[in-house]
Amino acid sequence: MGAPKWMGIGIGIFILAALWVFSLFICILLAGAGRKMRLLSLGIFIFSSFISLLLIYFPKQDSTSLTPSSSMELTDKLFIWRWTLLSISLLCLLLICTFCVRVELTETTLAQPRRGF
Repeated sequence: MGAPKWMGIGIGIFILAALWVFSLFICILLAGAGRKMRLLSLGIFIFSSFISLLLIYFPKQDSTSLTPSSSMELTDKLFIWRWTLLSISLLCLLLICTFCVRVELTETTLAQPRRGF
């Protein structure tokens, strides 16, 4: 008996979709917050990326499908697609980190005159 499916699609895809919708919703909510809270959205994005890559690279397998056979050769047909997904995720992470450094950490802060002198 295989994993539960809905319309031929495994439940993991729906978990990933819900994770990304939730994380994007939180990032949009934090966009209007203060400076330190906005940096939290970067952490949420990194966490979502980590969980997604973890679920993709270590999928749940049925114990019945792992019967050893001397004539069976194991191949990974999704190797190129997994590395493509990893490279796109790392590129997005690099762009987001660059944007955060450019916008948040290089903001001009003008000195206020001290009133005590």
